[in-house]
Amino acid sequence: MGSIFLALYCAAAVINISSIILKHKTAYERVRRIFQGTSKTLLLPLLGLYYFFSASVFLPSVIFAAFFGCLGDTILFNVRKEKNLLAGLLSFLLGHILYVISLSTFADPNVRLLVISTVIMLILEIGILQVIRPERNMLLPVILYTLVIGAMSIFAFLVMVQHRDFPGILVFGGSVFFIISDTILARFVFRGSLTKYVDCWVMSTYILAQACLITGLGNLR
Repeated sequence: MGSIFLALYCAAAVINISSIILKHKTAYERVRRIFQGTSKTLLLPLLGLYYFFSASVFLPSVIFAAFFGCLGDTILFNVRKEKNLLAGLLSFLLGHILYVISLSTFADPNVRLLVISTVIMLILEIGILQVIRPERNMLLPVILYTLVIGAMSIFAFLVMVQHRDFPGILVFGGSVFFIISDTILARFVFRGSLTKYVDCWVMSTYILAQACLITGLGNLR
């Protein structure tokens, strides 16, 4: 059953990316937007159903992370509105916190690894803030968000190192894709597009991030 929902997720992902590529290139713009919005909204529910039916170790926190991801996807469909940006940021923040909780279930305490990965992540986050250069009124929310997503990546790294299996690689890869996706999106929102295909890059890396995290978590033991 789980594999069916994963296949549907892949189909929704293809539809979403295709609709983004066709942006302003079709006479049926309203229909294209419907396909884009509907497929984006379906992504996380389908992954959540995959996890529900397939998880080796079921964690409710993963389901709630998928829920807040879906909520964030819906809110951020119009990312240019500041109130939407803040609400979407909060939804994804809660989702990342739940991912941290989920990953900590599979990560054994290792002070040395934790210290090294934390230092590396803090240096990386300083670099990310220099790239996106958020507006002053958004600086604190963005810093808080980057710290939480950094914590998620640290725990994903611990899981990968300690488990040394493919699901561990998937969760760490998912955390990396999340950092890439959110950095591109934030750079677009605060400083303008790096490329005319920014929407495509954001969604492609985001789709990979969610898929890697949830399928990885679903197969960890």
